[in-house]
Amino acid sequence: MKLSHHPRRLLFALVVPIVLLTACGGSEAVPDDQELQPSASAPSGWKSTTLERLSVAAPPEWVEDASTTPKKGMSITAWRTPPVDGRSAAGMEVREITKPEHDAETAAEALAVNAMATMEGGKPDTMKIVWPNATETWTFSNEIKVGRTADEKLTYISTTFVADLDDGSQVQVLVFSEKGKSDDLGAQVLATIELITTEAA
Repeated sequence: MKLSHHPRRLLFALVVPIVLLTACGGSEAVPDDQELQPSASAPSGWKSTTLERLSVAAPPEWVEDASTTPKKGMSITAWRTPPVDGRSAAGMEVREITKPEHDAETAAEALAVNAMATMEGGKPDTMKIVWPNATETWTFSNEIKVGRTADEKLTYISTTFVADLDDGSQVQVLVFSEKGKSDDLGAQVLATIELITTEAA
């Protein structure tokens, strides 16, 4: 299945440091029982970055890489922790897509299948959630294994957020953290996402 970009690029950068519910215009309230909730503010000390279609916060030790444009209509910005013994423990990739090939549901399902096929990811259940300023949002979390050889492979917790915006664009946010170090980090990062509507822009 053809995707806008391959999540393996960020995971390879993380491990081998070669340079890692519908909301109608934001009007629908986020259910109180929804597991992933928007945060009123980022954790103390975190750094917030505003891109074209969203703002997101990252832990202070994460280093932002230069944004890239792998093809017309797509911008990718990534963060990762400084490598230790050749490996980064966590990171994030944000993709802003002007004209996505798939809607949020299909993109999330395809990303989940791709993680299973390329990174030994466990089968995740994609979940539809409500998010302010999104027309549709899907998320999922699973474990993935990354490394050149079986002996080098580490297990990461991968958390993914895919949202369609009112102007037809899409954002994809993929967060990775080494299992056992901070398993809820992905949810903490995603909670800081604020989508930017065309009206706000």
